[in-house]
Amino acid sequence: MTVRPSAGVRRRDTELALIADAAKRIYGSDGREVLLVSGEAGLGKTTLVAEAARSAYDAGACVLFGHCEEDLATPYQLFAEALGHYVAHTEEEQLRELVEAHGSEWMRLVPALASRIPDLPPSKATDSDSERYLLFAAAVGLLGSISQQQPVVLVLDDLQWADNASLLLLRHLVAAEHPVRLLVLGTFRDSELAQSPGLRETLGLLRRHRGFTRLELEASTRTACSPSWRPRPAMH
Repeated sequence: MTVRPSAGVRRRDTELALIADAAKRIYGSDGREVLLVSGEAGLGKTTLVAEAARSAYDAGACVLFGHCEEDLATPYQLFAEALGHYVAHTEEEQLRELVEAHGSEWMRLVPALASRIPDLPPSKATDSDSERYLLFAAAVGLLGSISQQQPVVLVLDDLQWADNASLLLLRHLVAAEHPVRLLVLGTFRDSELAQSPGLRETLGLLRRHRGFTRLELEASTRTACSPSWRPRPAMH
């Protein structure tokens, strides 16, 4: 589904309500929603998503944040940042439970996990293919376990600069059959899609997901800027 909001700063409540509805749909079910906000630079995409994520955080969701920077992408950058913050702020006992359940494969995403839990078991990967398979399975299982306690809102900012590994993991996360209460909130500049074949392919695949929504902001929907805010995981 693609939504083009009505013009005017005061209509922003409409977009926030749309995102809030998507969040509500994951609160009581093992479902996935993907809502991507697109538009030119400076239209308030990040501000809109951050405000929606703050509301989800206040409602008890675990909010994880990852972003990309132009020409600075590293493999799995989006998920490394999002899960890195989670590892840094989660109690050791809970981290050990997650490692026991899903292995330490996701240490490749978050090397800091080794400093929190020094006695991590070795990876079971035997080659690059099995390494990626186990990594993807561990990441999906990890988010699924978190979502058993509280719904997860995963904010992915500036997807037009995302590395291919992050995009592959995003596709797998949305398509995997493992139960997870997850809302993916992403932003990207549609004017740069021509330079991002990986994102174009990802969008084509995500559109097949019945929980997919694209919210297109246009110049006439420009919103006032507010101070930048990065969500943090809520551990209730």
